Amino acid sequence: SVLPTRIKARVSIEAATTMGWHRFTTDHGSTIGLDRFGASAPGDTIYAELDLTTARVVAEVRHVLARR
Repeated sequence: SVLPTRIKARVSIEAATTMGWHRFTTDHGSTIGLDRFGASAPGDTIYAELDLTTARVVAEVRHVLARR
């Protein structure tokens, strides 16, 4: 009820599994997250290693918007 149905370009960002986010992003959006386990390091290091970065988020948003 929070996300208007008319807004189709959606990107979810989760520092864990992407499971369950598709119901919010739908086929028009995208999910960014980790679907594997076993990595550990300080936050900045692990996010860079797993490509959970600002640059990736920006690129994914641009990609979703370009598909509209």
